Amino acid sequence: MSFSVCHCFSSSQSAYYFLNGQIQYMQQHHHNVALAVPDDGFISNLEEMFPNVNIFIIPIVRNIKLINDIKTLISLIHLFKKQKFNIIHLHTPKAGLLGSIAGRLLLHQHIIFHLHGFVSLKFNQLRPGLTLLMERVPLLLSHKVLCVSGSLKKLCINNRLISPKQIFTLNNGSINGIDFSDKFNPERLAQELTKLEIALDTKNKFTVGFLGRINKDKGFFDIIETIKILSKKIDNLMMIFVGPNEMTTDINTYLAENLNCSFKYFPRTNQPELFISLFDVMLFPSYREGFGLVAAEANALRVPVVAYDIVGMQDSIAHNETGLLVEPGNIKALATSIFFYEKQAEIRKQHGINGRNRVIKLFSPEQVWSAQLNFYEGLLNESSDQANF
Repeated sequence: MSFSVCHCFSSSQSAYYFLNGQIQYMQQHHHNVALAVPDDGFISNLEEMFPNVNIFIIPIVRNIKLINDIKTLISLIHLFKKQKFNIIHLHTPKAGLLGSIAGRLLLHQHIIFHLHGFVSLKFNQLRPGLTLLMERVPLLLSHKVLCVSGSLKKLCINNRLISPKQIFTLNNGSINGIDFSDKFNPERLAQELTKLEIALDTKNKFTVGFLGRINKDKGFFDIIETIKILSKKIDNLMMIFVGPNEMTTDINTYLAENLNCSFKYFPRTNQPELFISLFDVMLFPSYREGFGLVAAEANALRVPVVAYDIVGMQDSIAHNETGLLVEPGNIKALATSIFFYEKQAEIRKQHGINGRNRVIKLFSPEQVWSAQLNFYEGLLNESSDQANF
């Protein structure tokens, strides 16, 4: 029996990166997939990637804007009522909030919220306030909740945000698996990597790297303090930052004023995998994660990771096997871990090898897609059984 599912996002880019391969897999099994996303400048990319998918434009924005949010809610109600999707699958906080309200107002029977993380989370602690209250709404209104990691699921249960019977993690976590056979395959990148090493003069450097959004919550200032310590111990140290700047300060100026070692900053790239491959170690001291996807991607490229021991990272990284997890907020421990890898090259190499092997074993995209399909079918079969009873 075929079914229809509508994925709702507050960013079209999220749909692009999170569902590639999964949508095609569902279509190969004769199921219909639709997307409800904002027209935020990325729609043409979605249309190119998913030519046989209905893409519905909704005026959703990430920030709280009451009038706009009411318009979005009305748009979602009209969409769900007209299209009669079998399953509404919600992603991202704002889409989860408004989509779950719209679905419940229509008495829809199958509302799934995919929890990617909490904005109100810092160092494994949920901070009370308006943000957390809004983040709890889709947990309460959705029929089932999927978590991108087992540790995130455990956090929800321990904080009594949801019944253990309503929350699940597919396979071993992640939203779409890790493409270790192609995109994050170090063998495929060898030739290009050599050229980039020459261009950036990293060949004889000990290169520490960060890839992600540049802001406080991703640990930017923690990285700066860590590198200050390391620059006194490692003569050939280089720090590479890759990612969009979400702060008001000019990054290159700030780095020049605060670092005493070589550094490079790249605000964007179409090949994150190539830059990650440059790193001897990835330094990723994020304050909050749902899964820690970029860390698992680094492991797939045989790059060990140093990070805080927080929810999400506890799933993407195996401590003392594929990286090192340290006490949240302990900058000295971050520096000690990086210095350990610089001195212990063989252990660093082995942790990289372990990382790729672990990703291949646990985070196959096909395993995640199959688990997602089984979840959909189980949800529909469960309601069918109840109706027959």
